[in-house]
Amino acid sequence: MSDVLSQNEIDALLNAISTGEVNTEELKTKNEKNIKVYDFKRPSKFSKEQKSTIEMIHETFARLAGTSLSTRTRSLVSVNIASIDEITYEEFIRSVPTPTFLSVFYVDAFGASCALEINLPIVFTILDRLLGGPGNTIGKVRSLTEIEESIMRREVARLLNALKEAWSNIVQIIPRLELIEFNPQFVQIAPPSEMTLLVTFNVAMSDSEGFMNLVFPSTTLEPVMAKLTTKSWLGSKQEKESKERTIRDIVERVKKTPIPLYVSLGETTITLKELLMLEPGDVIKLNSKVTDSLKVYLGNKVKYLGTAGNIGKHYGVKIEKAIEDSELLEKELIL
Repeated sequence: MSDVLSQNEIDALLNAISTGEVNTEELKTKNEKNIKVYDFKRPSKFSKEQKSTIEMIHETFARLAGTSLSTRTRSLVSVNIASIDEITYEEFIRSVPTPTFLSVFYVDAFGASCALEINLPIVFTILDRLLGGPGNTIGKVRSLTEIEESIMRREVARLLNALKEAWSNIVQIIPRLELIEFNPQFVQIAPPSEMTLLVTFNVAMSDSEGFMNLVFPSTTLEPVMAKLTTKSWLGSKQEKESKERTIRDIVERVKKTPIPLYVSLGETTITLKELLMLEPGDVIKLNSKVTDSLKVYLGNKVKYLGTAGNIGKHYGVKIEKAIEDSELLEKELIL
């Protein structure tokens, strides 16, 4: 169809406009393009699907963290995702109260440092429960003492282990705690203008409630951006379950595999001529004594030491010790 109108079509269109059959305002509206405002100072680094995958990862982390804290404090601890936002690092620092409990940890798979911030009322409630108290927080917020900081370091290590497990479906990470700071202004894991991914958790325990924040500078997640998809999450999860199932099957089959077991009463060396001349009733002198432990072989390796004896009308060996391969190797080297 030609884009050029004929004279008859032009006359018909002008006539329709003059009689009101065609609304010019509607034509303008149809021709207008939808314009989306974009702020170059706050660029969006993550797609909707990537944010959805990140949410699934940290829902797992919230569940593991809640279980860990509940077990450690012997009380009911609820950890839930409150929000997932993209903000600049400067905005995050300004939003954090001073003092606070801010842990910086390094992630090898990301090649950079990230941060875990926990509101102090929650921190002091955890400390009170760990030290045998009812879970009371303090009236005036303050920094932690050296002993309190040492206790919380262990709890942070457990939370980072939960984070490691939560990310395992996407990528294997090993988060290592670097430092703990109470003044957020002293922590600089990213330039002020860099966009960060902020995952905020609502933590409730005893009569205390507060927030816990995980901060990932956008550049730290670039190495794994391609894997932050629902397909990768589900595929990795199914692959992990398949591997675990395969391992269980192999272990069960190995348990049912027959293996020869025999006991050596002693050893000696004779010539072939002496062997051919042996007759019933002859005695062979072995290199072991009656009081010596007997070697029990599994296959062709010594695995146990035992003592000979009787079990009713049958001969038997009582297992005294399991021999590791390293112990056996040391004995051979000594000999």
